[in-house]
Amino acid sequence: MKLKIINSTSHWVMPRIVMGILVVLLVIIGIQRLIHCKKTGTPFIHLKNYHFFKPGWDKVKFLGGILIFIAYIYLMEFLTFLPASIISIFLFNVIFDNERTKKSMITSGVISVGFSVFIWLVFGVLFRITLP
Repeated sequence: MKLKIINSTSHWVMPRIVMGILVVLLVIIGIQRLIHCKKTGTPFIHLKNYHFFKPGWDKVKFLGGILIFIAYIYLMEFLTFLPASIISIFLFNVIFDNERTKKSMITSGVISVGFSVFIWLVFGVLFRITLP
């Protein structure tokens, strides 16, 4: 049996796999929650005194992470996968790093370049999956 690869749609392989895994994990979490609620006698959804954010949550990391992610999506259209990934991973590392020293910035740069090139080589070259 020969596998036919269509280059124009091959970039949809990984998102479908990831979404399938996420659905399976969501079902597992739901079953665990249901079992826990049955054992303790608590309701499955309990909204009284519920707070989405805990007191003292880090607004810069949360909102900055969302903004970097949105910018990453738009950067891919203009810069392609590799440069957009390097920039975005570097910014994520910087925003979530509490030290922000020269050494940590260099480490973030090395990680962002190394990881992005590795992913590009594995998926783009080895598996021949088109990347955005």
